[in-house]
Amino acid sequence: MIGIREARARLAELIEQAGSGEPVTLTRRGPGRNEAVLLPVEAAAVWQRHLAEQEAERQRREQEKALGERLPQGRRAPVCPTCKSSFLQVAYTGPVVHALVNTADAAGRVHDVVVDTDVAQLEAVAWVRCASCWEPLADGPRRPGSPAHRAAVEIAENASWAGVPWEATNPSVVEEEEMGRSSRIVLQHDLARGAVQRVSRWEYLDQA
Repeated sequence: MIGIREARARLAELIEQAGSGEPVTLTRRGPGRNEAVLLPVEAAAVWQRHLAEQEAERQRREQEKALGERLPQGRRAPVCPTCKSSFLQVAYTGPVVHALVNTADAAGRVHDVVVDTDVAQLEAVAWVRCASCWEPLADGPRRPGSPAHRAAVEIAENASWAGVPWEATNPSVVEEEEMGRSSRIVLQHDLARGAVQRVSRWEYLDQA
């Protein structure tokens, strides 16, 4: 660990030292001053991959948050009659495939698909459930949830599934660490509309 002034004087030597596999930490005087490290080429490549993965993760989280924050406008929007969520899961048989749709999304897209095996085995709609509270939505005229049921099926049937992410996860998990993309989008939706809130463990125990 050496200072910047000394590093300038010994730069060629330090680069050779780092190239031989021995990293060198450069320091600057004063509080809040960042440090730098001269790394071997292999270690630098690993660090660059790590930074790229961090940036990809940040962009993914931002995209999921933006998708989840698309809320229904007006009281007549087709939503879950129980919790008012506009995110719905359309399940197909042969095997079970869950297509995540948002009836508040004017683009009418499938946002994510949770699948067990091959998409080519899709056969027919088995049921539609709210992606937030998991309440089944009835089909048929004048039945609770039927407008949202029809809207969700129409989106899933008419949307292009090309380029939609596919994942093999459980869409009904509640532990955030175990959630797949579909569940994370729904979580952002529920946070945006105030249906859930994040609390610390101590806050949870204090309220219990």
